[in-house]
Amino acid sequence: MWIRLDDGFADHRKFFEDPLHGAICQLIQVRALCWAGRYLTDGHLPVHIISKFLVGLEHIGIVDGTVGQDASEIDWAAQMISSGLWDKTVSGYRIHDYLDYNPSKKEYRELIEKRKQSGKAGGQASAQAR
Repeated sequence: MWIRLDDGFADHRKFFEDPLHGAICQLIQVRALCWAGRYLTDGHLPVHIISKFLVGLEHIGIVDGTVGQDASEIDWAAQMISSGLWDKTVSGYRIHDYLDYNPSKKEYRELIEKRKQSGKAGGQASAQAR
């Protein structure tokens, strides 16, 4: 599977409105997009999976003036919501506008089936030509 990532993603305003957390939010967003694409979740992110997107953040310190904080101490899901990247759902979160840019599970499965049928038809035509 694949995901669509707009070429303006790297400098999207949502990441620069909060420069202290923006770069880490970008990382989390890419991880979330890839996971949702791989597992065909239509952008839904269950609560239990969020920790996978945070791996490695325990080694990052965030400094704002004289105040320092470990990135692992931040509620990143809440940060993603406040940045407008995710929406809260009953069972976890949803990547905002995911289906506006990426195919749904149903659309992806239809595409795979169409390709499968085309390949089958092409193989049959080739066999008949021989």
